[in-house]
Amino acid sequence: MANHLVENYSIDKFYANVIRHEFSRQHQWRITNIRTGNDGLNGFIRSENPETHLLVESASIPARSINNVPVNFHGIDFNLPGNAKYTGSDSWQTTWRVDQKLNLRRVMEEWQTFVFNDRISGGSITRANDASLTMTLFDQFGMSHSTYTLYGIYPTEVGALDYNVGTDGDIVTMNVTFAYHYWDRGGVTAATMNEPINGPEVGGPSTSQTQQLGDGL
Repeated sequence: MANHLVENYSIDKFYANVIRHEFSRQHQWRITNIRTGNDGLNGFIRSENPETHLLVESASIPARSINNVPVNFHGIDFNLPGNAKYTGSDSWQTTWRVDQKLNLRRVMEEWQTFVFNDRISGGSITRANDASLTMTLFDQFGMSHSTYTLYGIYPTEVGALDYNVGTDGDIVTMNVTFAYHYWDRGGVTAATMNEPINGPEVGGPSTSQTQQLGDGL
């Protein structure tokens, strides 16, 4: 049995750990690449256009789970891992700030129509990996460290726009629900995830300070 000392979990070790790794903040996130799967639609929302990406107000890093398969033996349920499941892949929620001329709104509507046009009962029914959305996470120095890419993405619902002459000029936002096949992570790996986010030259801990932290981290 390992010998645990309370001093390894003291407030000074906690503070040193915060300096070494920092906390992830909700604003350290951007959508950095969007591909509709149709070059004719890219225009305002094209992947290299940051104007569109800056209109995103909120979204989430999606979940992933493994199905549990119980196997009974002598009245005891043994739990075995089954297949992976991308939880919520049928209804990934995002919120966007709408530009005044509704360019973003029209792109989302046309993207939906490209996937399925009810006027002709056809469209791009099978979504390929050339339709994708990438989210990038940043540290406090503005350096990217991780990306999450959702493949086969398309908007399932383009939400209503609410207007009201009695408000104080509030910004109009739009909820867009997407579906996708699966997601993949890039950037940080298991081999690098414990590295300090920065070095002494930018205010991070020195090598000696890091060594002194030991197993307390």
